[in-house]
Amino acid sequence: MSGAAAGTGEQGAARAPRRFAVLGVFVLALTMRLAYVWLFAESTPFWDQWDAEADSLLRAWVEGTWRFADLFALHNEHRIAFSRLLSIALFEANDRQWDNLVTASANAVLFAAMMAALFALLRRERTSRWSSGAVLVAIVALAALPFEWENFLVGFQSQFFFMAIAAIALIALMAFRPLSRTSLLLGLVLGVASLFTMASGLLASAAAIAVLWMRNWRDTLRPAVILAYGVVFLAILAVGIVLVPDLPLHRPLRAAGVVEHLDALSVALMWPVQETTAWPLLLRLSLASIVWAPSLLWMWRFVRRRSASAVDLFAAGMAVWIGLQALAMAHSRGHEMAEVSSRYMGLLSLGIPVNVYFASRLVAQVRSSRAASRWAHAAAAVFFVFLAGALIDRTPGDVRLLSARRGQTQVQTENTRAYVATGDFRHLQQPFLHIPYPSADRLRSLLDEPSIRAMLPPSIRAPLPLAPSAQDFSPDGVPPSPPPPQPRQALGSFGRPGGALMYASPVLHTSFPYLLFLTLGEGTLALVGDGAPAEARTSAPLHGTGWSGHLVAAPAPAFRVEAADAGAEHRLAFTDPVEIGRLSRWALRSQAEMRRLADRLDLLAKTKDRAVQSP
Repeated sequence: MSGAAAGTGEQGAARAPRRFAVLGVFVLALTMRLAYVWLFAESTPFWDQWDAEADSLLRAWVEGTWRFADLFALHNEHRIAFSRLLSIALFEANDRQWDNLVTASANAVLFAAMMAALFALLRRERTSRWSSGAVLVAIVALAALPFEWENFLVGFQSQFFFMAIAAIALIALMAFRPLSRTSLLLGLVLGVASLFTMASGLLASAAAIAVLWMRNWRDTLRPAVILAYGVVFLAILAVGIVLVPDLPLHRPLRAAGVVEHLDALSVALMWPVQETTAWPLLLRLSLASIVWAPSLLWMWRFVRRRSASAVDLFAAGMAVWIGLQALAMAHSRGHEMAEVSSRYMGLLSLGIPVNVYFASRLVAQVRSSRAASRWAHAAAAVFFVFLAGALIDRTPGDVRLLSARRGQTQVQTENTRAYVATGDFRHLQQPFLHIPYPSADRLRSLLDEPSIRAMLPPSIRAPLPLAPSAQDFSPDGVPPSPPPPQPRQALGSFGRPGGALMYASPVLHTSFPYLLFLTLGEGTLALVGDGAPAEARTSAPLHGTGWSGHLVAAPAPAFRVEAADAGAEHRLAFTDPVEIGRLSRWALRSQAEMRRLADRLDLLAKTKDRAVQSP
C-alpha cells in the first residue's frame, strides 16, 4: 500500500468516530425534542397560525388564489418564505390536513439538524477529548432543557430554526472554505436566503463581514477579495434593512434611550441567568460579562496575536451573530424588558456551546507554566459551574410554564371543538387564553370558512355523522358512565336484549386515509368500501373498560361503517369518526405511546384529567 493510500485510510478511520458522534448528537437532540413535543403539544393551532397559515396561506393554496409572490409577503415585520414552504409541504403530505402537532414534530428535525451541525463545526479540527466532551455536554444539555418551550409547542416557530441554520451555514462558509468565486456565489445565496427566514436574518451577513475582517486580520487578504465579498454582504445587509417595515403597532415595544437599550441588552446577554428581583444595570452587565467572558477573552487575544484556526473563526462569527441578535431583541422588544421571551431563548442558547468551546480552547493554549495552567483550569471549572447553576436554577420555572401551557392548550381545544360541533358562539366567548386566538369574533369567522373547516386538525375537527341503527345501536344504548367525551355523539348497544348485535351505516365519503373512533366495550368495528370488492375492508378488534381511540384505515373514498358487539354481556359503543391524515396518524400514535410511557413512569404532570385515552 502506498503512503498516500495509507494516509487516506487513516483519515477515513479518524473521521468515522466523528461522524458517529455527530449522528449521535442528532439522534439525542431529536429524541429529546420529540419527547417534549409529544408530551406537551397538541394538534390545535395557536395564535398567528390562524391568520398566517390557515387564512393567508393554506386557504389561498386550496382555493387556487395563492401566488408565488405570496411566499415573500410580510408577516408582521418578517418574510417567512421557508416556514411557508414547510407548511405547504406538510399540508400536502398530510392529505391536506392542517395539524400543529405534525409541524411541531417537523420542527424537532430542524432543531436536531441545527444542533448536530453546530457540534460538527465546533469540533471539525482536532482538539482534546476534554474540549470535545465539554461542547458535547453543553449541546446535549440545551437539547434536554425546556426553556425554549414556545418554539417546540407551536409549529409556526420554524422560522427561528431556519434563520439559525442559514446563519450557521453562512458563517461556516466564510470560516472554512477558500474565498473563491464559488464561495462568493454560495455566500450570496445563503445571505439572500437568510432575509426570508425572519427580519433579523439580515444579521447573518453582518456576521459574515465580521469573519471576513478576522480572516483579513489573520492572513492579509487581497484587496479585490475583500472588496468583492464586502460589497456582496453589505448589499444584502442594506436590502434586508429596506425590507423590514416600520410597524406602528410595534413601536411601543421598542427600547427608548441609551439606558433602556443597555438594560434590555444586559438582560439578553446574561441569559441563562434570570433575575429574582429588580437588579441594577451594573450587576446585569457584570453577569453578562461572565457569560460571555470566554468569547471576549479569545477576541482580545486574537487581536493581539493574529492567530486563529478555522474553527476559532467560526465560533467567533457565531458569537458576533448571537450578540447582534441580542442587540436586535433589545431594540425591538426592549421596553421594560425584565426577561427574555421563551421563543428568543433558543437563539441566545447557542452562545453556551460557543463560549464552552472558547473556554476549553483558551485553557489548552495556556502553556507558560504549570501554575498558570492550573489557574486556567480552575477558572474554566468555575465558568462551567456558573453556567450549569444558572440553567439548573431556571429549569423548575420553565417546567411550570410548560405544564401550564399544556393545560391552557387542552382548554382551548375543548372550547374550539365544542364550537365546531355545535356552532354555539358561547363556546368561544371565554377568558383570555381559553381559546387559541386573541379575538373570539375573528376565530369564529375563520372556523366558519368552508375551506378552513375542511382542513381542521383532528383535535377540533367535526366528525362524520353516523345515523343510528333502526334497532340495535342508538344514542340510548350508550352507558351514562363513563360518558363519551363532549361534544362527540355516540351510538351503542348497551342495555339491549339478545345475542350479538350489528350496526351498518349509510354510505359516508372521505378524502382522508384514516378515521379515528372512540370506543367503549368489546366487539369489532369495520369499514367496508362501497361498491368495492369484498376484500376492501379494514377492521379493528375492540375491548376495554373506558373510552379509547382506534384508528382504522379508510378502504375507499365511499364506505360504510359496520360494527358488531361481542354478545349479551359484552356490548359496544362508539363515537362518530374523525378524519385523519397520514402524518397526523403517525403523530397521534407517537404522542399516545409517549404519554403512556410518561404516565407509567409518573413523569407527566397532571395538568388536566384526561377522560379519553389517545389512539
